[in-house]
Amino acid sequence: MTLPPLPAIGDPIDSPFTSAVNAFNLLLFGFQLDEAASAGRITPATFVERLRVHTGGPGVEINKRYTQEQVAILAEQARLAALAVCVQAFDRALDETFGAKQPDDLGELSSARTIIFQVRNCFAHNPFAPTWQIHARYRRLITVPTVGVQLDGAARDGQPFTPDHVGGWEGLLKLLVFCSKQIAEQS
Repeated sequence: MTLPPLPAIGDPIDSPFTSAVNAFNLLLFGFQLDEAASAGRITPATFVERLRVHTGGPGVEINKRYTQEQVAILAEQARLAALAVCVQAFDRALDETFGAKQPDDLGELSSARTIIFQVRNCFAHNPFAPTWQIHARYRRLITVPTVGVQLDGAARDGQPFTPDHVGGWEGLLKLLVFCSKQIAEQS
């Protein structure tokens, strides 16, 4: 799967679309970061041990060393955190663009919105241990045939989140691209 061109990183966040796209770019960066750490291109030596954070006041000094294993784990967690931010931004952008969700609507856009909303909910309650907490009205099979993504809401409720539940990372990325196109067409 090749991603379509996205607006430039650093473009002003001045609309639901640019908010969602910037969050999507953050997720893509999370993938790059995770891959670089896993491949050993980001190592403990990449980071200064003493970091001075300028706060506008006296500042804060962070003294921290990492092992290679910690770098890899934190990079993976950064990717998941980026996904959490991304689905939150997309959920909001979809609501701002299309109005309130219609749980009984089984159309593709509504189904895509429902899946994004449910993934967002996974992270809302515990971002480091995301778990499906599917509202009763969504405990059904939700499908977006155009991108080949589905979520079995009844089967997943209460389970730990894994991208495999919605077609893996490929399914999530296809869903986000689908939603970004829908938002762009309305913007």
